[in-house]
Amino acid sequence: MTRINLKAMYNDPSQMREALAWRLFGIAGIPAPRHTYAKLAFGTSYRGLFSVIEHVDKKFLRDHFGKNYRGNLYKTGYRDIGGAHLEYRTGRDGDDSGRQYFIPGSVERTYRLQTNKNNPEASTHDDLACFIRTINGIGLPRGEERFDTDAFRESVDGIMNVTAFLRWAAVNMLLGSWDNYYASASNYYLYNSGHRGQAEDFVSSPYFHFIPWDYDNCLGIDYSGTQWQYADILDWPGKVNRHKPKIPLVRNLLRNHDYRQYYMDYLEHMLDTEFNPRAITEQIGPRSAEGLWHRVRQAAYLESETSYGQSFTGRRYSNDEVYQSGCRQHGLRHGKKKMEGIVHYVRMRHDSARAQLERLRRTMPRAVDDFPMGAEQLPRAA
Repeated sequence: MTRINLKAMYNDPSQMREALAWRLFGIAGIPAPRHTYAKLAFGTSYRGLFSVIEHVDKKFLRDHFGKNYRGNLYKTGYRDIGGAHLEYRTGRDGDDSGRQYFIPGSVERTYRLQTNKNNPEASTHDDLACFIRTINGIGLPRGEERFDTDAFRESVDGIMNVTAFLRWAAVNMLLGSWDNYYASASNYYLYNSGHRGQAEDFVSSPYFHFIPWDYDNCLGIDYSGTQWQYADILDWPGKVNRHKPKIPLVRNLLRNHDYRQYYMDYLEHMLDTEFNPRAITEQIGPRSAEGLWHRVRQAAYLESETSYGQSFTGRRYSNDEVYQSGCRQHGLRHGKKKMEGIVHYVRMRHDSARAQLERLRRTMPRAVDDFPMGAEQLPRAA
């Protein structure tokens, strides 16, 4: 790696949430950063325990997409045109080109191009506009019913790695990670690799991938009084979120029978295998020399001299709170911020998702049992 990100896990008293999340994305075969831990010091000055997150850059793109690493990488945030909802936009003259997705001269863009900034052809955002038109079913007949058609599915399959995205959606729903496309319309990447064998034609023949980012607010961390563990698994964001932003990349895809089937089947697969109290407890391993608690406890305790004293590194939680949250799996509250114990959250989310699936299976029984162990190969253009 040429660049890394050090995160102080300031929001997470357990010091484990990102480690658990990135592991699940790796198992799901999603193009996602790798994670490990580091103890950071400058000379003799110890600065604390950090998450090390792989940077999403050209090295990352080459590792995941091979010869198709020269495409357009967009990082999203809540900036010049608001949130990165992927809603369809047009100008007064009906123009729906890439010009609608940034304000000329703006420094901080909602869809910020990270690569090809000096390439006049690639930096128009026209490939992004094409992607957004497709996922919103623009040009297809039959009104709202167009999303549950073969024509919609075939058009989206031709421009996006949909199955990887649906696996991300299933894992993200279970994690209750809201500070991304789920509820804040930011904190994710879109990468247009182009099709296999046509790496240089990524603008005229785009093929997009969803790359997750920023997972310290998950597994039971909440600021708004929302119970993410009970969220409706199909109605994103559903009744638990009073704001209900429009997120067509999820909502439109889940209107399609085939996509909804795959999403539900993979979500159930995760409940069966990796997202349940037993599996998560094994990962944390409070009594195991191989578990996450064993990895983080010594370095975290070094940030304060006493159990209840202020951490000299700036961490907001005392050693005792790290112990209660990470080892004992107790919940904590700091003002409006609530942090469930991870295993307790997983039990509630697991049971709620199971109950919802049981109702849904009356009309949509499970169809898929085997899922790819790694990321899909890039398809050739049609």
